[in-house]
Amino acid sequence: MKPGTRRILVTLIVFMTLLFAYNALHTYIAMEGLAFWGYPYISAFNDDADDGLRSKSYQCPRFIADWETKRVGVSITNTSDQVLTAYAQIVLSNPSVEYGVQHETGEVSLSAGETKQITWKIDGSNIRNGIFVSTRAFVSWQPAYVSNRSLSCNLLALNILDLPSNVVGFGLFILLGLATAILALSFISADPFTKRYGKPRSSVTYLLVALGIMTVGSLTGSWLLGFLMIIFILLGLLAFLQVEFR
Repeated sequence: MKPGTRRILVTLIVFMTLLFAYNALHTYIAMEGLAFWGYPYISAFNDDADDGLRSKSYQCPRFIADWETKRVGVSITNTSDQVLTAYAQIVLSNPSVEYGVQHETGEVSLSAGETKQITWKIDGSNIRNGIFVSTRAFVSWQPAYVSNRSLSCNLLALNILDLPSNVVGFGLFILLGLATAILALSFISADPFTKRYGKPRSSVTYLLVALGIMTVGSLTGSWLLGFLMIIFILLGLLAFLQVEFR
C-alpha cells in the first residue's frame, strides 16, 4: 500500500474500534438489565390469555444525564368487551434505597377496546453505578399478581460538557458511523487489492456489515443483536487470522 492508503486504513481501524466499543457498551447495559429484578419473566413473551389486557413499551429513552428528568411508559389495551382495571407496576434501579430498587404502581380503568398510556418519572437518582438506569414494568389484572410478561427499558448515563444526553448519545452514533463509512469508502477506492480484483476486501465488508447490525441493535435496545454481532466479529477475526480470504 501507499503511505496515504495505509494511514486511511489505520484511521479506519481506530474508528471501527471506537464504534464497536460504543455498541458493546450498549449491549452490556441491555444484558445487565436481564439480571435486574423480574428477570424470570423475560422468557414469557405472551400476555395472560384470560385477563383481556395487552401491554407494550410506549416510551423508552435511550440516554439520560444526572440533571435530566425523563419518563418511561407502557401502553395498556383492554381487549375484552367489558370495563377492566389494569394494575401497572414498575421496578426502577435506585442505589439510595433498600436493595437498590424502588417499586411503583399505577391503576388504570379501561373501557372495552380502550388503550391508555401510563408513565413513570426517572432522574439522576435512578442511575446505577454511574453508568445506566434499569427499569422493568409489569401489567396485571389484580394488584398482587405479577404478569407473565415484563417490559424492560435500559438507559445509558451520559454526562459530557453539560450537553443534553440525547445530543451526546445520538451524536456519537452519527459521528462514529459517518466517519467509519467515509473512511471505508476512501480506503476501498484507494486499496490496491480492490483495484486488482474489482471488489473490496471481504474482511472490511464483513466488519462493516456486523457493525451496522450491531448499531441497529443498540438503537432499538436489542441486546440479542448486539451480543450476536460481538460473537460474529470475534469469530470472524479468528477466521481471518488463519485464512487468506479474498
